[in-house]
Amino acid sequence: MNRWLEKLLDRGSRSRLLLVACALGLIAIALMSWSLFDQGWIPVMMAMSIGQLIGTLSFGLFLLVVIIDLRRATFRPSIPTQASNKEDR
Repeated sequence: MNRWLEKLLDRGSRSRLLLVACALGLIAIALMSWSLFDQGWIPVMMAMSIGQLIGTLSFGLFLLVVIIDLRRATFRPSIPTQASNKEDR
């Protein structure tokens, strides 16, 4: 499992993961809003269990995209070095 996760973090397609996360989020919103319009026990239970699961999975995929972006980012210091300060004067 650990190798699979490392492979996903190194080579994962961020756009595809983000697209799946958005689609799952829309499905979760649809399930939860269905329970607002139909007050029966089945829509409410679907929203509370399946809608919550799908929404949480969507959020998890979004966080995975953020982690992949942070691993691929190159960070530069925001404070210039002392040598460049002396040259500017």
